[in-house]
Amino acid sequence: MIIPMQKFNLVVPKEKKENLLSFLQEQGNVEIVDAAEKKATDIPEHEIDLLIAELDFVLDLFRDRAPKIKESFGLKIKKTLSGPKAWTDQEFIRVCQSFDYLTLIQDLKNGDNQLVKLESEERELVAKKEALLPWQNLGLSRAEMETERACSILGVIPEQNLVNLGKIADGEVYIRKVSEIGLNYHIAITYLKSNAEKFLKNLQSAGFSEVKLETEEAPDAAIAEIEKRLQENRKAKKKILQKIKEASGQADKVKAFFDYLTNQKKLRDANSLICDTKYMSLISGWTSEEAFRNLEKTLSQKFPDVYIAPIAKAENERTPVVIANQKFMEPFESVTRVYGLPEYNELDPTPYLSVFFAIFFGMCLSDAGYGLVLLVLCVLGVKFLSLSFEFKRLLRLMIYCSLTTIIVGVLYGAYFSISLPDLTASPLRDFLLRLQVIDPIKSPLQIMIISLLFGLLQGWFAKIVNLKYLLSKKRYKDAFLGEFIWILAILALVFFGATKLFIPTLAKIGGYAVIGFAILLVLTQGYQKKNIFLKFTSGLLSLYKVVGMLSDVLSYSRLLALGLTTSIIGLVINVIALLFRDMIPHVGFLVMIPILIGGHLFNMAINILGGFIHSARLQFVEFFPKFMEGGGRMFKP
Repeated sequence: MIIPMQKFNLVVPKEKKENLLSFLQEQGNVEIVDAAEKKATDIPEHEIDLLIAELDFVLDLFRDRAPKIKESFGLKIKKTLSGPKAWTDQEFIRVCQSFDYLTLIQDLKNGDNQLVKLESEERELVAKKEALLPWQNLGLSRAEMETERACSILGVIPEQNLVNLGKIADGEVYIRKVSEIGLNYHIAITYLKSNAEKFLKNLQSAGFSEVKLETEEAPDAAIAEIEKRLQENRKAKKKILQKIKEASGQADKVKAFFDYLTNQKKLRDANSLICDTKYMSLISGWTSEEAFRNLEKTLSQKFPDVYIAPIAKAENERTPVVIANQKFMEPFESVTRVYGLPEYNELDPTPYLSVFFAIFFGMCLSDAGYGLVLLVLCVLGVKFLSLSFEFKRLLRLMIYCSLTTIIVGVLYGAYFSISLPDLTASPLRDFLLRLQVIDPIKSPLQIMIISLLFGLLQGWFAKIVNLKYLLSKKRYKDAFLGEFIWILAILALVFFGATKLFIPTLAKIGGYAVIGFAILLVLTQGYQKKNIFLKFTSGLLSLYKVVGMLSDVLSYSRLLALGLTTSIIGLVINVIALLFRDMIPHVGFLVMIPILIGGHLFNMAINILGGFIHSARLQFVEFFPKFMEGGGRMFKP
């Protein structure tokens, strides 16, 4: 549901403004609006944003540059379960006041600059070394490659062209193979200077590509020198990284100071929205109606000289939106928030999408084995891991979705894509087969029909939700003529289709009902038009909406496609694992096990992602637009 909000004004003596702002920040349920003059803080306000950016750089540097300390598995688990360091108020204040952040930032920036320079130099040295490696056995410096009468040239030639090169040389040159890489030879050719012009002209036709080394020394000596410089480079990098590692011991202090500055920034921003006079300050803000009543009581006790009063919002001002639902529905807010918040005067779609989303996810993943694994992982994550509220809410959503996956998997007879009829007869196999209602591999058409029926049901339900919304806004004409008649018309269509298939004797009644509602729609759907001709034309054209509804329903065929994808990929993984088991005698099962575990984990992961995305897409594209526009302004306390 959308929480009712209240805008208010606070009038406070100017000397108590800072204390009041700090108090409101601690409450965490007030958003300050409107503008006036700025506030001075302990740190010059123009430096706060810069310091926040630099501390963010420091934390990134710790994460990316600090050498990872090898920890035991038990220590890793302990750290994960304990979560981030918790500070008392006294510790937090002491750290922020005593922390020498400027020295730390400058030292780390210098270290990072040196690392960037060393890494650039290392890349250049490695590139030079790789260029020289094919010539390592040349044994000649550049000066030694030329005498008074002869000269040497280096180059690369394809293996098949080497014979042609010998014919061109005609015995007047010396060709030496220095190295062979792939199908190319790296060669040194020594020739007489007197024949240079003719010989060099013919070299290109033989497929010879000249290479000029960027060193005066012999390649082996140059490589040795490069290796020496690389070792020095790596020692220097290691030394700097060790200093960063030592500095990373202050990461908790950096995070605490980062939070302190962030709070200072929020206070500064809030203070910039306050209107000051010579003696008093006016604060305008938003909070929930319930929080406003509590705030009135609290302020009367803690700040008796502060005046608070509810006010009406400005004409074009947008009310901030807060959604809150019962504990069972709360996890589905994760889906709503991906789309965006509804406008303040709209319905919160969370309760209405919940059951559909969970069922659609189960149909996409559609394997009881995967659902059980997902359930165990999510329960363990919620119970034992120290995670953010948003992430825990998402895990709780996945718990619901894993339960629907298990139910759908049991109805499909899908357990890690194992074919139940192929298993050895046993009471367990027989029990699972009795629970199976449909085989998606053998009967995909039935799954398609079920998917489309769910699409029809959700589209019909969306009209009921919109009817409720219109009634709540007292738009009775729109509610009954715009939605209620369509709700009944869809029921008539479904009744006609069902009787045509299953009870032909009643199909005639269903046909009359469809014709009757079609006539009623033609007569009523132009109710917003004033011209009689336009009323009739609009009513007639409204029948075309049926085509749009069918188009929306067809989108739900993705539930079949994703469910089949899960089953088929899992089946392929099982077949591959069994093939490897049979191909390798005695120890084939040692290969089969990691293939099964890795393959099914991969299949489960990609289909969890696909199931979430496509189930959410059906809500965002096919469900929400029928009763809400969205784009609400988030409440920012």
